[in-house]
This record gives sequence, C-alpha cells and structure tokens, in this order.
Amino acid sequence: MIRLAVADDHWSVSEGVRQIMANTPDIEVCGVAGDGAALQRMLLNSSFDVILLDLSMPGSVGYELIARLVKEYATTPIVVFTLNNQSAIATRAMQAGATGFVTKSSPPEVLIEAVRKASVGEKHVDPAVVNALIYDGVDQNNNDPQQLLTSRELQVLKMIVKGMHLGDIADALYVSPKTISTHKVNLMHKLGTKNNADLIRYAVEHGLGGD
Repeated sequence: MIRLAVADDHWSVSEGVRQIMANTPDIEVCGVAGDGAALQRMLLNSSFDVILLDLSMPGSVGYELIARLVKEYATTPIVVFTLNNQSAIATRAMQAGATGFVTKSSPPEVLIEAVRKASVGEKHVDPAVVNALIYDGVDQNNNDPQQLLTSRELQVLKMIVKGMHLGDIADALYVSPKTISTHKVNLMHKLGTKNNADLIRYAVEHGLGGD
C-alpha cells in the first residue's frame, strides 16, 4: 500500500484526492496538510511513501519548500499537483527536486500513475505538459516579460511596482486577495524572484513602470 501525504490549502482538492484514492486499491491518503509548516509537522510524526504537493499554499514558496523537503526527507518523493500547466513551472519544480508534476485539470488516472511511479522512484510529468516541455524549451530562456507573463500577471506586477498592497490590488481588479496572492506566487516562480524588492528590480530592468 502506498501511503500518500496530501498538501493543499483547498479542502475540496484534498477531499477530491481522497475520494480518487479510495477507489484505488494500492494507494491510501494517510495525511492532509493545509500549508508547508503543517506538512513538515506531519512528516515528523508519520512516514509516507509519496508527498502530493500544491505549489501555491499560504506561507510557502513552492520551489524552496520542495528543496527543503528533498533535503530533509530525501527518501520521500514529491509529486507537484497544481493548476498551472506551464512548462517553465514544471521544469523548475523538477529541477528543485520533484519526482512528478501533475495538473489539477488532468484525469484521475494521470494523478494515480504519477503517484505509483513516484513510489518506485520513477519520474512522471503530466502528458498535458510534456509537449510544452519538448517544443517550447527555447522559450525557457526567454527574458521578455511580455511573452513570459500573462496580461493579468503584467498588470499585477505593475501595481506592485506602484507600491500597492495585495488587498488594494484585489479591490482595484475586483477579485479576491487569494487570487492576487496566487498571481504574485506565479510571478515569482516565472521570474525567479523571492520578494517584492526582486520583483520591482526585475520590472525596472525590463522597463516596466507602474503606469
């Protein structure tokens, strides 16, 4: 039996994974955590065969958390489970030490296969991402923010450069603070930055003002 730890801040996602695995005879969800700190506490107290990890949990910077988990729990493979299907995100996750990468929009059998392969030390990338990894590889070195970022991410970046707080940005764009927080995490992932200062420096270097 493969003992699976699920780390995701959305209860509905964790429950969905639990229901999928309830119908899978060789995989069992044995622990659920809503953020990186809770996941680490859970790993200290229980043993798992595979970790299913959302990249955008509160208080967690995805790649840094992957690297930390790989260092502290080297024998427990990590499968990233995310809404983002961009090849650059998958590449960085795998480079950070993830064993698998699956999007939340993929069929259950893709997730099950990734968990099974991870449990025996095999890598697995969601087929929905594989073509982008192969054919868009040249774009991974593309530093043009107009191509690297979505229009909404560019909009959020410019507002951050203006000095606006996430709550103010959310109000201005008529979305939830959680949505803006997710955009910011995606920005940092794509641009290789760690904080607001890095984001602002990147924007200045690439001629992106707050206009």
